[in-house]
Amino acid sequence: MGPLALVQNKLKTMAQVVFVNSHVREVHASILECIHKQHLPMVFQPIVNHMNQDIFAHESLSRPTYRGTSIRPDIWFSISHDYNHSLETDLLAIRSAIQQSSIGARRDSQQLLFINVMPSSLVSRSFHVELESIFRSGLCEPGQIVLEITEHITYDPTVLAAALRPLRAIGLRFALDDVGLGSSNLSSIIELEPDLIKLDRALIAGISSSVSKQKMVSQLVDYMGDGDRVVAEGIENTDDLNVVKQTGIHLSQGYIWGKPEPFHLVPTSQHLFGAARSVVLKLEQQNGTVRVHHGQVIVSDPQQLGHFATIEIPSDPRVSVTINNVPAIGRVLVQENDHILVESHNVDPTSRLITRESPDKMEIVAVRQITLGERYRLADTEASAHIVLQIKSEAVYPDPLTIESVAQLLQSSGYQGTLDATAVEQICNARETIELTVLRGKRPIPGTPDSYIEIERPHVYDPLHRRMKTSTVTVGMKIATLTRGTPGVPGYNVFGEQVDHPLLKASPKIGSGVVEIGDMLVALRNGRLIFTKDKIDVVPELVIGHNLTSKDGNIDFDGDVIIYGSILDGAYIQSSGTITVHGSIMCATVMGERGVFVSGSVVGSQVIAGQSRFLYQKTEPTLRRCITEYERFHQEYKTLLEHAQKYPSKVTSVPMIAHVLLEQRHPMLLSTFEQLSNNFRDLSARDAAFAQLSHELRSKWLVIQRMKIHEQDVNFLHEQLLNFLDRVQAMSSAEPADIRANTVTSSVLRATGKIIVKGAGVYTSTLESEETILVKGNVRGGFMIAKNTVRVHELGTKSATETAVKVMSDTGLIAMKIRHSNTLLQVGNQRDRNFEVEYNVLYRRLADDC
Repeated sequence: MGPLALVQNKLKTMAQVVFVNSHVREVHASILECIHKQHLPMVFQPIVNHMNQDIFAHESLSRPTYRGTSIRPDIWFSISHDYNHSLETDLLAIRSAIQQSSIGARRDSQQLLFINVMPSSLVSRSFHVELESIFRSGLCEPGQIVLEITEHITYDPTVLAAALRPLRAIGLRFALDDVGLGSSNLSSIIELEPDLIKLDRALIAGISSSVSKQKMVSQLVDYMGDGDRVVAEGIENTDDLNVVKQTGIHLSQGYIWGKPEPFHLVPTSQHLFGAARSVVLKLEQQNGTVRVHHGQVIVSDPQQLGHFATIEIPSDPRVSVTINNVPAIGRVLVQENDHILVESHNVDPTSRLITRESPDKMEIVAVRQITLGERYRLADTEASAHIVLQIKSEAVYPDPLTIESVAQLLQSSGYQGTLDATAVEQICNARETIELTVLRGKRPIPGTPDSYIEIERPHVYDPLHRRMKTSTVTVGMKIATLTRGTPGVPGYNVFGEQVDHPLLKASPKIGSGVVEIGDMLVALRNGRLIFTKDKIDVVPELVIGHNLTSKDGNIDFDGDVIIYGSILDGAYIQSSGTITVHGSIMCATVMGERGVFVSGSVVGSQVIAGQSRFLYQKTEPTLRRCITEYERFHQEYKTLLEHAQKYPSKVTSVPMIAHVLLEQRHPMLLSTFEQLSNNFRDLSARDAAFAQLSHELRSKWLVIQRMKIHEQDVNFLHEQLLNFLDRVQAMSSAEPADIRANTVTSSVLRATGKIIVKGAGVYTSTLESEETILVKGNVRGGFMIAKNTVRVHELGTKSATETAVKVMSDTGLIAMKIRHSNTLLQVGNQRDRNFEVEYNVLYRRLADDC
């Protein structure tokens, strides 16, 4: 939302504001006027690098007014925060400071622009968006801006530190304002890690006569680690300025350098450090100086009453510094006659070449492991009263290898093949660890299988949908031509061993609807052609050109069904192929074995894709229990049968063995027989093998005739159970079937594949998928369950309608743009119910719950 839009929203609610007094009312009116006009008067004050005698930056300071009367900026911004305008006023201050300082036109200048911002704005996502918009518009670069975090309002440093990370990522820097004697400043410095800190004028004023202030300031400089990161505010005389220099601070701000003025009146570096400021320069020249030049520390002693120079020696294993043969570290005072020795502890580079063969022994990979060396030296500095020794490092690379040495290594290891000269050269000249294939064997050439090229068929115009469509295939029509494949050629690995060529890929499976005649495929029946890389067939296709209702009767078709209309009023349709509906499904039952695709809505209906797979999956647990129990029974039956056959007089009792075992030792088996034959009657109507198995159980094993069960009956049932288990496993792994619809209302959808709702959404419905559910609109009420993933644009309602989503897989994912309250998410056995609106939600199972 842009600033003007924010203004309009605030103006609408202005009538609800209750003012404490007339002054607050006037300040509030000034705030609204400035926001409306998008203009806030600004003045600027230089921040000077007194060590380099140059202007480091300018701080922008707001000067709000109301009807010609000035208003204190701190009061103006405090009331802005109290009446929820802080975001707009901070953005206005930023835009005004950038425009009135013309910093965008000074991109080659190193001078920065400091702008005050309240913490409440920095933690706002809207502030981040508007700030990025300012930089995208080209007003200035992020690297030209330093945002000062004001201390007018309280804030949580931990929360603010997290909010600053994305802004730092685009190049913005931050300064902490008014750092003084309070403990809150110290905690903020630790948590926020500001790029700069600005010392409060109360800490700087009179520092030349306060030892405690000098110690405090020195400690803050030591903590920041660099005098270029600390700004002393309120410098008004040369005494305080000289003491500030001695503490190590390089940056200062105050009336000694100039008062806040419009930008065109702000003094330049020439103004500040020309003849008019000669007294400042004169005082500065009396102190001793120290600098680093070509790795040597050069010192000059002070003149008259000046101070000796100091250096800060870091504790760093890369270099060691001795002064007059004594190791030195920390802040040290130095003189011209000191013998200062800097010794670098350089690190030599290392290089190691190893080779390894690929898992298939067709390639040799060479790895050159390189550890770079380092050469250290002191960074050059300008002359100053105090410097911090900084160490610069320079990478040292190993010497290159020769191509002959690499080739000799490969040959001595017994490798054969073709040398990759380019890769070997890269290995030899590498300057960092590198891994490349340098030798290759001769790879086998795979053959090509027989392939089929579809013959283009004539197209006809469909006036109903205003498009061209392929005509149906008729008996005897030529479908494809056959192209014979080629045999493969063997290869040789890097050890000279022969490598057989891979097996040819399988040709497409030829279905029962086509036949191969010579080099042609010909249709054996009328219908729709299936021509994929895996299968070629002609399948039946039923086309219905009108709305389908219950008056049309139940439809059970072996093939694909296309309906140019809707399915209405309790209609029932079932297909072994796909069902395509160019309308809606209203109060009906639709089951497509290979998928259901609906152009319109699904309302008050049951839609199932891959119903056979659901039936077989439902049957499998009971069938497996039955087989387990039956095999125990079968083993005991064989033992008793062998025993009975040893006594001829007992042969007449053999048919009773199975009955006695079932009654006395295996009643659980009888129970599973009853479940298998009675609980899955829908499957009996669809599968002849299961119907025969159920008939065998009901006619022989679950009636009184089981007292006449013979050995061949026992073996036959065992074979039937095992054969049907193989069939169940094969059908359960059938190709997934999808459901696609525009909207779903008060319905049940089940699919072995994906469920995709591409329209407005899903309302008070149940969706179940063995793969993925994708809803591009809203899901309001109801329940969704998927195996792997659920993706939704908006889940639940503003009125907190109960809505639930479950993903079965422990590694699954639930994703949505908007999640309203009182929605339940579950991945694996991990659940989450929310009580407030969330955005851009990605819900996964936590690693420690696995």
